[in-house]
Amino acid sequence: MKEKLTDKQLAAFCFMREFLRENDQLPPPAMVSAHLRTKPNEPSEASARINGHYHYNTLAAKGYLERNAAGGYRFKREGPNA
Repeated sequence: MKEKLTDKQLAAFCFMREFLRENDQLPPPAMVSAHLRTKPNEPSEASARINGHYHYNTLAAKGYLERNAAGGYRFKREGPNA
């Protein structure tokens, strides 16, 4: 069973699903961070990547994402043929 997401994690998850639907790939971590940014200060590119990776890692730890064969992330597959 998947763990419940916080509001910010849910926002990241929804953004990733929408981005995938429109672009046939998950967004770069920096784009996830930029989408969720609520502070007026623009984070550095390195900081944005770190924050984006945090969201990817958290969603994976809670069972919403998994690693694919190439080492990237994908949405976790459900069912017997997953």
